[in-house]
Amino acid sequence: VDWPHLQKLVLQGKSSPDSVLPHLSPLLVRMPKLRTLIIIRDKSFDIISHDSHPPQCSLRNLFVSEPTASDGIFSCLGDHTLSLSLCDWPRKFVSIDNPRLIVDPEILSASDACRILLSASLQNLVTLEVTYRLNNAGEDDLLLNTIGTRLSCLETIILHRYRRREVREDPIDTVCYVTFVGTSNT
Repeated sequence: VDWPHLQKLVLQGKSSPDSVLPHLSPLLVRMPKLRTLIIIRDKSFDIISHDSHPPQCSLRNLFVSEPTASDGIFSCLGDHTLSLSLCDWPRKFVSIDNPRLIVDPEILSASDACRILLSASLQNLVTLEVTYRLNNAGEDDLLLNTIGTRLSCLETIILHRYRRREVREDPIDTVCYVTFVGTSNT
């Protein structure tokens, strides 16, 4: 099916434990005017195989739940991209004081979030949302430095940080949710 004028595509659903999810390259090739792609799923998989040639697309807005740093979809990002959201779904926490919180290993690590942000030219990005897990002390600095030095046009940053017990002094896993909203001076 060709959709040459489609500008927004939303794919949402849950996966069965043994399901194999297809790569979307063949579908995206048939949508040359696609500007917004929203993929909400409950487990990680590559949208575009990292070893395949990605389709030519100019995504302005990309929302991916349970992203993987190896996903070829990030090669579709560039100077034309205005918003990027890399989140968990459904949210893995109930409250910041939940002592039963278990950090899911499929949540993007801070270093993988950096790999994604460094893999594309995102100099015009104005909105960034990232859910990530902190594996080691110092990874926050790396991610925040990457965001600060590479993404100077940002107006909104939303960070959801999961920290394992070993990274903190007290025995409770925690989630940090921070939103920075700024306005453009232009």
